Amino acid sequence: MKYILYIIITFFIVGCAKPDFQYTSKQIIINNNDTLYDIKLQEPKEIPRFNYCAFDGYTLNDTNISLEHIELKSSCSWTGLAEGYYRDFLNDNIKELKKVSSYSVDKADIYFYKTQNKYFYLISLYDVSSNTFILDYTGEIASKLTEKTLQIPKHEQLTSKFEKSMLDNDILGHYFEKDNSEEIIIIP
Repeated sequence: MKYILYIIITFFIVGCAKPDFQYTSKQIIINNNDTLYDIKLQEPKEIPRFNYCAFDGYTLNDTNISLEHIELKSSCSWTGLAEGYYRDFLNDNIKELKKVSSYSVDKADIYFYKTQNKYFYLISLYDVSSNTFILDYTGEIASKLTEKTLQIPKHEQLTSKFEKSMLDNDILGHYFEKDNSEEIIIIP
């Protein structure tokens, strides 16, 4: 009886927990430090991405952001630090990329980058099972999360959108691996 009560309480607590990142058709919602930030999207273009280790994965491009969301299966893990891999992935795909500054807020790390006199923010959101990497071209999301004014003037915003995906480039980068634990196979 004690175990049943424990299981019920656990499900109740887990069910009440707010996810750190949600995407709906016209908005993204970020839960950071128990504050919900609602970011309206104008013309989102979602592209599902597939990988043997991904439970859920997609890229999303909109007027002011590009993002990649990666949720791994429980039988898979990153082969290193997800955030470091994504920063290396950006360095490999954007010319003359230079980190200017960085901030940390609860479950978000924010990096301010410069490339060819244009600027953008990389926002890395993480929780137990997923990572979301957002390229914020205006500074709107970075400003909300840090509660500081981090807006980028229009003439200094990066205008080319980043459409590459780590999930698609896993063969070259070897970002994920399947755990080598023994699986139980049931033969009918």
